[in-house]
Amino acid sequence: MSKKNILYVEDNNVNRFIVKKLASEAYQIDTVETANQCFELAKQKGYEILLVDLNLDDPEIDGFGVLEELKTYPNLANSIFVAHTNYFGDEWKQKCLDAGFNLYYPKPFDLEEFKKLLER
Repeated sequence: MSKKNILYVEDNNVNRFIVKKLASEAYQIDTVETANQCFELAKQKGYEILLVDLNLDDPEIDGFGVLEELKTYPNLANSIFVAHTNYFGDEWKQKCLDAGFNLYYPKPFDLEEFKKLLER
């Protein structure tokens, strides 16, 4: 069985390293640091899952803006968009879902919890 592919956009090097190391056991994962890198790769490849950090270190765009742009790509029409954030609570979860994310997954990353979330 082939692994589902994930694109993870996260500006923090340590978080990218940890998530890639943990997720690569079960998924094919590409990681990028910036929104522009994310857009370039997303145009080239169809990803089944897009894991998006909400608080990117970019004054022009945050994770919600990344989501808005990615939702316009025809090759991602059937993708699952996951908000990955340090922001906790039902209010943030609802904000993410209202913005168009399919799922809300607070940090830190745990592979088993992530798999369970995707199986729902």
